Amino acid sequence: MMIFLSDISALESWRAANPRTMAVAPASDRWRTDDYLSHSPSVEERAFADLSRYGIRTRPVRLLVPDASRRIRSSKAVTRVWRGPVLPGSFCRIREGLYLCSPELVFLQMAGTLDLLPLIELGFELCGFYALRDDFREGFMTRAIPLTTVESLSRYVESATGARGRRNACRALRYVMERSRSPMETIEAMLFCLPSHLGGKGCPRPRLNRGIPLVGLARELAKRSSVECDVLWEEAGVDVEYDSYDNHATPDQLARDATKRAALDRLGIDVYTMTYAQLRDVAWFDAFTHMLAEKAGWRLPAPVADFKAKEASLRSALLPHGRARW
Repeated sequence: MMIFLSDISALESWRAANPRTMAVAPASDRWRTDDYLSHSPSVEERAFADLSRYGIRTRPVRLLVPDASRRIRSSKAVTRVWRGPVLPGSFCRIREGLYLCSPELVFLQMAGTLDLLPLIELGFELCGFYALRDDFREGFMTRAIPLTTVESLSRYVESATGARGRRNACRALRYVMERSRSPMETIEAMLFCLPSHLGGKGCPRPRLNRGIPLVGLARELAKRSSVECDVLWEEAGVDVEYDSYDNHATPDQLARDATKRAALDRLGIDVYTMTYAQLRDVAWFDAFTHMLAEKAGWRLPAPVADFKAKEASLRSALLPHGRARW
């Protein structure tokens, strides 16, 4: 009895998982594809029992099968034939008879149905320290380590010759960055760095949540051995910190922010903060970006002729309507 969870079902399970504690078989099992190629999915009730404990919420569940002859008819499941190559690392076993498509394969599968912008956002999420979760008050949960890396996604997608969605996935991966800690950090990075033909400002690529070791007076000022910079252009000595509604309003956090800013100033890094209201303000964000460019010595690319329309479309796609939970 065996089923392979695919597409949105696999993504839901990965979003519910903590990679450090999720019960996954040894790494060697991640490289085996024989079980997939030889299996026929079960229609027994127990095959679908208790899937909610693995984060599966969408019904019917999505299953992957190697060819059309293995499709099943069931009110509990929809089967999808994967006609792309079955590469090493495509599956993870989470219990006997239950497999997940790997984060890399899920990204490629979703590239066949998602538009470019939500696919870029998904790439940030898979390579970041958060997972979108509607059942959490903030709309996401934090995770200890990312599910994958840009390098792993790129290597997998490049090897998947002929797979549906490969072209869209390759395009999206040009813009994905690692180590985002929240959906709003992802949106902020996209607004800054996407090219103007996608509605972004075309800023150079920063490093997200870059750890900076502290010594001497900087360490004394911060009262800790290192700090993280949200969106850091290290060569330019510029860091932009996103101040969320909930995470920066307590006295303790305000004190930590102040000591962090003092330590980074000691290292020659200018720290700027941004709120959700400021991010939503198109004129303010434009002036802020040009101020950063002047400070950093960047020459921003000339915007495309219909940039304002592109920018409005990007913001409509990315920014929540109304108050953000982030």
